[in-house]
Amino acid sequence: MIMTYHGCFVKHPRNYAVRPSIRAAKIQDTGFLKGETMPAKWLFKSDPEHYSFDDLERDHQTVWDGISNNLALKHLRSARHGDLVLIYHTGGERAVVGVAEVLSDPYSDPKQNDPKLAVVDIRVKERLRWPVTLDEIRKRPALKSFDLVRLPRLSVMPVTQEQWKEILSMGQKGKDK
Repeated sequence: MIMTYHGCFVKHPRNYAVRPSIRAAKIQDTGFLKGETMPAKWLFKSDPEHYSFDDLERDHQTVWDGISNNLALKHLRSARHGDLVLIYHTGGERAVVGVAEVLSDPYSDPKQNDPKLAVVDIRVKERLRWPVTLDEIRKRPALKSFDLVRLPRLSVMPVTQEQWKEILSMGQKGKDK
């Protein structure tokens, strides 16, 4: 079970601190037993003119780099070997087009001289039968809270199990989604 708290302010001798309130806890059942870890799933965005899913299929694997946004870097640093990734094309296409797998834990970008920047290695898993466009995602009530809809400029974002299933289902069913 995952507990998410709505914080309340509590006066501290030195400053104000946010402390979670047990009474305000909202519990979500994930279907996993206590202590079990849920495999992480992600969405990585790519400009198809720079590096497309076709390029990933041709190369079989690549270093996923070029992430500089702090929140996107935080998410990228949370990715682990074995995690699955939806590949999303930006620009004119704006669609989820395939699935990849993370091959390495995050490490410092060897091309940059900045230890804050991180990269991961990924490999191609499969192309979706049909691309799932952003417009189709926005129309689905189950995907209203998806970060792709809420934070459209974020380049790396987590995907919940429910969102993952919904998008893969849409990608396999095709135009009659």
